[in-house]
Amino acid sequence: VMTGDIRGAGTNSKIHFVMHGHKGVKNSGKLFLEGGTFERAQIDIFNVELLELLSPLSRVTIGHDNAGISCGWYCEKVTVYCPFTGLEQVFPCGRWLDEDEGDGLVERELYEMVSLRQKKQK
Repeated sequence: VMTGDIRGAGTNSKIHFVMHGHKGVKNSGKLFLEGGTFERAQIDIFNVELLELLSPLSRVTIGHDNAGISCGWYCEKVTVYCPFTGLEQVFPCGRWLDEDEGDGLVERELYEMVSLRQKKQK
């Protein structure tokens, strides 16, 4: 999860994330990304274990609880790698998740930039 490199981009809010499986049939449910710093121009990496294989993903949903001081967050992109399929998918955002910035949304659905999809060695 990459936070943008603009003033005030970081957040202390709780970030949540949902992975939606191929064709949107199944999803991971809401996962809370704990242990990340979500600071300006930083990448936070998380390992998530799921019982079902969702890759390739159709989309992801990312948001936060809007709690705390300076809770707005500028999400640059989300990259998801599945070791079972070897697929790395990039979901650009490049927008504020903030009630006081942009369109006021604190949760967004992101769609893959298919041209950036990579198949990596397992």
